[in-house]
Amino acid sequence: MHNFWPTQWEHAEVLWGLVALPLLAYLLWYDYIIKRRTARRWSQVPYVLKHSLLPSAWTEAWQAVLLLSSFTLAVLGFASPTSHTVVWEPTWERVAVGLLLDVSRSMRAAVGPDNTGSISRLNLLKQAVQELIEQLPSGVRIGVIAFAGVAVPIVPEPSADHQAVLAKVRRLNAEFIRNPGTDLTAAVQQGMAMFVDSAQDKQPDTVALILLSDGDTAVTPSLRKVVAHAPLPIYTLGIGVLQPTSIPDAQSPSGFMVNRRGVPLTTAVNESLLRFIANQTGGAYSPFTARKALSHTLRQIVARQSRQVMQPVSRPRSLRRICFLASLGCLWLYLFQTRTRWVKQR
Repeated sequence: MHNFWPTQWEHAEVLWGLVALPLLAYLLWYDYIIKRRTARRWSQVPYVLKHSLLPSAWTEAWQAVLLLSSFTLAVLGFASPTSHTVVWEPTWERVAVGLLLDVSRSMRAAVGPDNTGSISRLNLLKQAVQELIEQLPSGVRIGVIAFAGVAVPIVPEPSADHQAVLAKVRRLNAEFIRNPGTDLTAAVQQGMAMFVDSAQDKQPDTVALILLSDGDTAVTPSLRKVVAHAPLPIYTLGIGVLQPTSIPDAQSPSGFMVNRRGVPLTTAVNESLLRFIANQTGGAYSPFTARKALSHTLRQIVARQSRQVMQPVSRPRSLRRICFLASLGCLWLYLFQTRTRWVKQR
């Protein structure tokens, strides 16, 4: 089912430009009156009357409609209208995924140890989350926990609106959590609580946690205890490289974090810790280069342990390009009509 009338405007304030339509219509009408009077005055001369064409009211009206239509469509295009198409498609029922995202200070480090100006681990994490969400089937609910020195729920109630979840992840930055450190224990506990502590009728049948981190911390006794009794599998994705990398710090004179002796601090991906968490919970570890294998594994789990149902899904469809093309078409017709009339007068 298609709904071509735009139900949403990305830049609704641009629609105020339509207020100028009456003024433009008046100016075009006034221009026609002036042309008509001038033509009648000069038509008293026999030679001019013989070699001139009086402006036609219908021609002027048609050109005015084309010009006003072009202006209106251009304004609508800049307002970015969006229509919604409702289609029935299979979605997965009662399945959820929890994302545990590391936003600690070590995630500020560049991906490559030899290129401090390359993309940061945090930006790489956002890229991995976007690819992962795009690969998840529709209907899968997603919850998000960000952590550094503390764990903060970003999407505490798992949502099936993947675009809304992705928009919140994109807003994450290195200053989102100012508490230093990497509290993996709190992150795993809150991730479990999103599903295990929910009401029985809201608990999904298929659940998995995905930890995206560089793992640059130690395995504490509390972390061992939490993962040993974890009721859900945790799949880990390593962000970064194995080589030591300096951590940027804008407040440091050298531009990097240093210890008390002034020696720059470095960070590297701790694969042993990420493998330990995955093995203890029944999950699997994947380096960033093998992230597609993680997406494939999750899709297999969803297909094997969940079920599909047919549900209506609303798909947004931008009408901006259509408005601009129609505006250019009207403007071309207006210029063509004007040129044709000018050639005839010659």
